[in-house]
Amino acid sequence: MSASLTVLPSGLFVNTPEGTDFSATPVSLNANNKYYGFYLTDTFDVTSLLSITASGRYNIAKIDFSDQLGTALNGNNRFTHFNPALGATYKLLPTLTAYAGYSTNNRAPTASEIECSDPAQPCLLPSSLAGDPPNLRQVIAHTVELGLRGRSQMPAAQGRFSWNASVFRTNSSDDIYGIATSVSTGFFQNIGSTRRQGFEAGLSYQARDWSVYAQYSYVDATFRSPLVLNSPSNPFQDADGDIRVVPGDRLPLMPLSRVKLGADYSLSPQWSVGGSLVLATDSFYRGDESNQNPQLPGYHVVSLRSSYRLNQRFEIFANVQNLFDERYSTLGLFSDPTGVGAPGVPANADSNAPGVDNRFQSPGMPRSYFGGVRISFN
Repeated sequence: MSASLTVLPSGLFVNTPEGTDFSATPVSLNANNKYYGFYLTDTFDVTSLLSITASGRYNIAKIDFSDQLGTALNGNNRFTHFNPALGATYKLLPTLTAYAGYSTNNRAPTASEIECSDPAQPCLLPSSLAGDPPNLRQVIAHTVELGLRGRSQMPAAQGRFSWNASVFRTNSSDDIYGIATSVSTGFFQNIGSTRRQGFEAGLSYQARDWSVYAQYSYVDATFRSPLVLNSPSNPFQDADGDIRVVPGDRLPLMPLSRVKLGADYSLSPQWSVGGSLVLATDSFYRGDESNQNPQLPGYHVVSLRSSYRLNQRFEIFANVQNLFDERYSTLGLFSDPTGVGAPGVPANADSNAPGVDNRFQSPGMPRSYFGGVRISFN
């Protein structure tokens, strides 16, 4: 890492044999992923107003590894699960429908998660692998959703209006999470239960020459099991460099609220212009799963777009992303900026010492311009 906190190539090739104490050994691995699914679904019209849909899917995931340089990464993994789902819709009015549903879903661990799941052999995340212990279980999620959706009765010539609103809760068991053992190493582990619950709403209006839409989501994503995590760069770490997560602490990098607004207008049958606004609220840094530090600030980004159709096949378009050049970050984490001569960090300072800010941020896209031609061959 350079003084500007940029990771630069070293020009060195690591050729340390397997079985040594040095963790950065070369890796050459063949991974064979096979996923199979068998499902049934049917919709029953109980009455002219009430319909019920039932479905079931049986998933099989086979993830096999063949180590090309040794034996530590060899392994065969098989995950199976049956996922039922049940939903219903009821017409309250010709233009208003209520719906409800329950579903179960599973997610098998990925190849990189499986090969980096041994606490005794942490990996150099995210590029290196350590072994294939049968440690990880698949994630099982149960979701309940209730909602309403509606539309207008206006003649098509006057425009079309539609809207939707729903509440939901998803409980996940055996969720998989990256556990840090140092600034650069870690492993994946089942951490117990997590929950994502909230509210979503949207509306849109489509007229002959213009259209608008608005979308809002509120997602409260929390840990539901107590957890001890290593976070040596967190100011609230204990003597062992750990933080303690309690049920109800929010998952990092998950804003509570997101808003999307947009509009388009046709200046002529060929030429249209439009714009959008994306807004996200604050979220916690990765490494602050115990929610004890100030949050990563939220942001709002405005973008513009325009297109001109030359004929049925050719269209010219131009976009401006982040029109006002908003300075924002989409990712934040706790790390250690000492020892590399970073600007503003006192020489020979220790992590978390006065004058040392351990918060790292990944900047969002600055103002950007795009243009091009779309060609349709239909």
